This record gives sequence, C-alpha cells and structure tokens, in this order.
Amino acid sequence: MHAITFFRSPVLIIIICIITTDQSIKLIATHLFPLATNEQLSNTLITLALQPNYNGFGNVYTDFPYSVKTILLCLPTLLLVPVYIIERKTTYLSFTRKIRSLFALLLAGSVSNLLDRFFYQGAVIDYIAIGAGALQTGYFNLADMCILTAAFGFGFEYCSKLSLKYSNLR
Repeated sequence: MHAITFFRSPVLIIIICIITTDQSIKLIATHLFPLATNEQLSNTLITLALQPNYNGFGNVYTDFPYSVKTILLCLPTLLLVPVYIIERKTTYLSFTRKIRSLFALLLAGSVSNLLDRFFYQGAVIDYIAIGAGALQTGYFNLADMCILTAAFGFGFEYCSKLSLKYSNLR
C-alpha cells in the first residue's frame, strides 16, 4: 500500500473528522459554557456545561499519583495507533469493514481525549450531561460517545460470533 492510498483511507478520514469536530466543540465550550454545577443536572434533560475530568471514566483513577494516572490514561491510546498502522500497512491483521469502522471510532475518541490531556493540563473537557430526575449520565463528550459506541459494537460483534459458534456445535 502506498503512502497516498494510506492517507486517503476512509477510516483515517473518519478519525480525523471526529477528532477535529470534538476538539472544535471543546474549544467553543471552554469559551461559552459555564462551569458545571449539581443544580444544573437536576433541572434539565440535557445540560451543556464545562466539567474538566482529571480522573478518567467514572473517576476510576482518583487515588492514583498524577504520573501513574497519566500513564494509565494515555497508554491505551498509544497502543491503538500502532495497531491501526500495522492493520493498514501489512497483512498480519485483516479487519472486516465493520471492525475497521468500530476501531476508527475507538481510535478517534481515544486520540481526541489524549489531546485534551495535553491541551488542558491533564484534564479531559466534558460538556454534555443527560438526565431526567434521579437518572443522570454524568458529563461526557463526543470522544466518549465514540469510545462507548465502539465498545458496545465490539461487544455485540463478539457475542454474535460466540452465538454463531455455539449454534454450529449443536
């Protein structure tokens, strides 16, 4: 595969579009949205407010030292990039179109959140919350939606293959 073909890849174009869109929204949000408060969550269905997140999904890394937290939050993304390049440049991995699309979502969301960690002193900028009464999502962003969509897609794909495998054993 030539370099020109590699950079014209639809998957790469999707990745770049998602990262650009997410980063643009975050830039606008940092200038226009107020800082998040608990009162905002209880009053509306959709809340747009700034919520810097220093601890990862669900505040999992709250008690870790900053350097360990940074490595744990950045490492998955740094591992995804070589996998994408190897898949595109060699025949060692051959993803189906569906898996390639899910991988693009995962990589785009991960890279966008990693860029946040560099641009916003270790924080990821979350700006959307959805809820109704006591049911609340917490704050998230476009990159988080891409990562979650990819995770569900991979899970569904895995379960489908497992189901097919076990139905063939009967």
